[in-house]
Amino acid sequence: MTDVKQMLAVLRSGPRAIRLAIATRNARATPPILSPSIGRVGSTMLWQAIVSSRARALLGSYRSSDWRLISAMRWNLRGARFQPGTVCKTHDFPDDLAASGPLRIVFLFGRPSDVVLSVLRCRDTKGLAWISDHLSHMHARGGLDEILDRDVLRLEEQVDAWRAVRGFDILCLKYEALWENRQVLSDFVGFDVALPDRVERDFPDLDPEIVRRARETYAALDAKVAALPDHQLVMEGVR
Repeated sequence: MTDVKQMLAVLRSGPRAIRLAIATRNARATPPILSPSIGRVGSTMLWQAIVSSRARALLGSYRSSDWRLISAMRWNLRGARFQPGTVCKTHDFPDDLAASGPLRIVFLFGRPSDVVLSVLRCRDTKGLAWISDHLSHMHARGGLDEILDRDVLRLEEQVDAWRAVRGFDILCLKYEALWENRQVLSDFVGFDVALPDRVERDFPDLDPEIVRRARETYAALDAKVAALPDHQLVMEGVR
């Protein structure tokens, strides 16, 4: 986007920012949404879908300038505060999560070995700087050189921790069943969430030996996650 276009986007966002402030005056009717995930399970796709859908629900339409009004990222939840009407993405653990008002959480998880293979693919498509940032965001314990040997991304800890969260309204969704549960998601957040077309996950571009090792190392965790329900809903947050 050029500087002129950026300036025009900022200018156009002024009235919409006012409209958003008016639309979110009732914090209990428009609670912030926290969108944690184990990463590389369509988390950015889901976050973007919730952001654009919330813009349509609150402002009647979605514009690119709405992104800076409604979206947020917090890679460390310690001391985090969330504004009504916003949608915040994170890969942090819920241990330091605190909120003084309503908060709805949509936790997305999926097949762990797919996550690992996706990260390995990103080494080539996104570069080592992205890998370093992602490992930091995931609060990893170990480096990419160990990822085919053990759960350095702490995927099992993430799934266990978020599924055990209480004291908040939380919907845990399995990526593989996300589209089938779109209405469950929409009912939970309080507005219709439009998802993009589903893309099946496969890794024909990766070395078959790498794929084999990932499936073997994470077989038990894959089985554990596969046995979990497609969605888990807990409604006991502050209202």
